[in-house]
Amino acid sequence: MKITPLQENELKPRFALLPNGTYPFTVLASDEVVSKSAKNPGKMMFEIKLNVHGPNGDHHIYSYFSDWFNEFQLRHFAATTGMLKQYEAGELDSSGNKFIGKVGYVKIKTEAAKGNFSAKNAVDDYIVRDSAPATQAPAPPEEDSSVPF
Repeated sequence: MKITPLQENELKPRFALLPNGTYPFTVLASDEVVSKSAKNPGKMMFEIKLNVHGPNGDHHIYSYFSDWFNEFQLRHFAATTGMLKQYEAGELDSSGNKFIGKVGYVKIKTEAAKGNFSAKNAVDDYIVRDSAPATQAPAPPEEDSSVPF
């Protein structure tokens, strides 16, 4: 394979963080997973992989919530993605990537570095579209059915 070699000073930062703010997102993956926390072992929760559309490119951020952990995020995620009726009926199923392609707005925060782990972006909350500022980032790209993934 032919490559373009780069000098060290030409390389992009490996883990650039998004500035705190509100951004559009698209769900890349979803599932229901078992909590491994010592406080709530064995309880089920949602695991969502987001493609957050930042001003300088996309960022992948994982989000975890349930009706016992970050419960406000669960309701707000359902509202911003158009699933509030299912939420209010008590029927949300994210297993097997059933939330793929859902879109909405998310408020991103920066969590400080801990131990050997550097600072990272995390979900602060999900924002209903009508209340999200439109100037933070470009709208998510429209779906292209010709893309094979």
